[in-house]
Amino acid sequence: MNLFSQDIKTLGFIRAVKFFFQRALRGYDDSFMWGMDGYLEIFIPAIKRFCEEEMKDKEFTELNPDKEDIFKTMFEKIKSFEQRPDDDWYKQPNTSSEMWKYFGKYINYFWS
Repeated sequence: MNLFSQDIKTLGFIRAVKFFFQRALRGYDDSFMWGMDGYLEIFIPAIKRFCEEEMKDKEFTELNPDKEDIFKTMFEKIKSFEQRPDDDWYKQPNTSSEMWKYFGKYINYFWS
């Protein structure tokens, strides 16, 4: 075993201990932020269904035409996200960032 591999193992142990304490104190560790978009993707089916359900309610959409437009646009952005090409990930802004930006702007519309 060379010295370099020992240093790597030591750093790995230190990082594991650091993350352990972060999870104990905060409920998550710093590595959670590295793939935040992946964690948020679990909400997409629920948001899509919410938009579909709200747009089906004709009385609601007549009383709230601005909300109907927001839900339609969000639904379209989700569809674009689901059908995005593989190279979209490398663009900035990409389909994912545009979808989450729109959702963040109108998040207050997504509860009754």
